Amino acid sequence: MDGYLVDGDYVYDGAGGVKVSGDERDALLRRCLDRLKARRGGCMLEPEFGSKLWTIGREDRRGRESAAMRYASEALEPEGVEVRGVSVVETGAGAVQVSVTVEIDGDSRVLTVTV
Repeated sequence: MDGYLVDGDYVYDGAGGVKVSGDERDALLRRCLDRLKARRGGCMLEPEFGSKLWTIGREDRRGRESAAMRYASEALEPEGVEVRGVSVVETGAGAVQVSVTVEIDGDSRVLTVTV
């Protein structure tokens, strides 16, 4: 079981504990989303945690999808999750939305991160 993380902070259950999930697939999806959102190298205790997706805006527009595929695959490798595809869309004001399609137990899911 994993604790819920929202914006990098644990969500508390109101009784002094941390909310947890007993569903392994949901826990894996949350861990994957946490890895995609976190800046790689930003965690001093685990510098390989996270992704480089936050740098995608620096990439040439034509190379963004291939870079996003590399960055997502690199970030999710420790979880044993296969990245099937990515989509990169500019949302305005310099923000970029990256949607990552992953396959878990034969089921495809889309994880979306705005950077």
